[in-house]
Amino acid sequence: MSLWSRQGKNLTRHFPDIAAAAAEQLPRGVVVDGEAVVWEDGRPSFDALQHRLASSASTAVRMSRQIIGVE
Repeated sequence: MSLWSRQGKNLTRHFPDIAAAAAEQLPRGVVVDGEAVVWEDGRPSFDALQHRLASSASTAVRMSRQIIGVE
């Protein structure tokens, strides 16, 4: 499963949690069009989303675990 931006950039390494969840729940070959958001303090956080996009793959994994409460 991979995640792509509308500009054709592969974003999978920035959102491994979303890619893993999609791979588990969606049939192979399905294409989903949508927006990724980072939910923080009860609302979407554009700053947190930008931070994930600017992070390394290992930092993105750590951040995704913190969000869902798995350390």
